[in-house]
Amino acid sequence: MTQEIWVDFSEWQGRLSLQHMQFARALGVTGVIAQLWGSGPTGNGPNDHAEVQLTYAAQAGLKLAGYIWVPPDGITQTFVLYESAMRAAGALKDSLCFIAPDLEGGRLHPTSPANRLNDLCMNIENDGFPVVIYNRKNNWATVMGPNITEFSRYPLWEARYALSSGYRPETAPDIDWNWNKYGGWQQRAILQYAGTAPVNGWSADWNVLAPERLGFELTPRGGRVTTQPMPPQPTEEDAMSSTEFDQLNRKIDEQRAWVQTAVHDAIVARLAGLEQAVARFLPSPLPSPTPNRDRTYTVQPGDTLSLIAKRRLGNAGRFSEIAALNGIQNPNVISVGQVLRIPQS
Repeated sequence: MTQEIWVDFSEWQGRLSLQHMQFARALGVTGVIAQLWGSGPTGNGPNDHAEVQLTYAAQAGLKLAGYIWVPPDGITQTFVLYESAMRAAGALKDSLCFIAPDLEGGRLHPTSPANRLNDLCMNIENDGFPVVIYNRKNNWATVMGPNITEFSRYPLWEARYALSSGYRPETAPDIDWNWNKYGGWQQRAILQYAGTAPVNGWSADWNVLAPERLGFELTPRGGRVTTQPMPPQPTEEDAMSSTEFDQLNRKIDEQRAWVQTAVHDAIVARLAGLEQAVARFLPSPLPSPTPNRDRTYTVQPGDTLSLIAKRRLGNAGRFSEIAALNGIQNPNVISVGQVLRIPQS
């Protein structure tokens, strides 16, 4: 019986590259099964990298398939789930050989898990794809409930690791390695025997597949593999010389300086406007005190200290201050022409 080596991967592996797929093929990998909808770095949803991953796999000459994780919520409608998964495959949709509902986790539906899975399988088959069921024996009853055997009409893709996750045996096990019947299945068609194991510089899940047990040909739905053109690569003519690079950096520095100056000027103008606006709500500044007139006074005929105090200080009672400042012992005795110092008003 023929056995092929396939790998499967998800959004967690990122975009990957043509070289990654070529490495896989050099290790004897025949095909890939890409996650189309499931768990990823940003949560549950379509695999944003699926189309790119499938494109590079096709360019490396690998067969293509996809899997759809079915969330055990009983809320996400199966046709919405399927349409979202197919959009993730993009132009590579018609290149897929089969679609596998991925059943793992909790109960597929609180009351009717079988109906939910049947609905998804119907969407897949009505779109022209064969169905393969992915599961593991110790999780089947949890996901589907006890004594559910009707899905054994589809080929089984069982997860049963030969080693701990992250490791794979040097030689793939036989398709029937450690097989135990369950769910109505008498045999498995695909065995996932290693999880997140190395693929010459990257990692994926490793599988052994028996084509004769699938019940369908491993051919693309559309009859041919659709390959997306490689994105254009820069040529030497496109490359920038060191002189051009320096000139570009100078222009960038000039633009940066201009922007910084423009921003500074705009901020200054804005602050000035704000100061003017605030000033309208502030009380007018107090007038500057009128500077005192001459701080000396020449006694005129008829003057008395009281009269001088009233005239220069506004208060006749401050005559004593004038007397004290000038060392006058008797405030009643001053002389015409005498120069007096006047206190601060």
